[in-house]
Amino acid sequence: MSSEYLMFRAAAGLDPQEAADNGAFEGLGSLDELSTAISRVFPSVQWKASKVNAAVVTGGPAPEFLLNAETDGQVHSFTMSRASAPQINELTNALELSALDMESGEVVEL
Repeated sequence: MSSEYLMFRAAAGLDPQEAADNGAFEGLGSLDELSTAISRVFPSVQWKASKVNAAVVTGGPAPEFLLNAETDGQVHSFTMSRASAPQINELTNALELSALDMESGEVVEL
């Protein structure tokens, strides 16, 4: 498995691979909403706001997360790295997300 995944929810009417290929993602919530939701699944994640860009937060130590809000204030996708298959499965199920293996470009079926 790859070590980095793009986590997203496909736009209405698209299957996950088609959405990933076209960058057609639904908003997942604000930085605060999404980091809170991820912390419910992984309570040990420690979040840090970027000192350079207010629209970016990172979380870790493992798994690691990089969240970036778009101009509409919503996070539409985020990266998850240093995660095991069970951790990816747990997060995708809890938040109803899909995971794209960044190395292969294929949506992961867990």
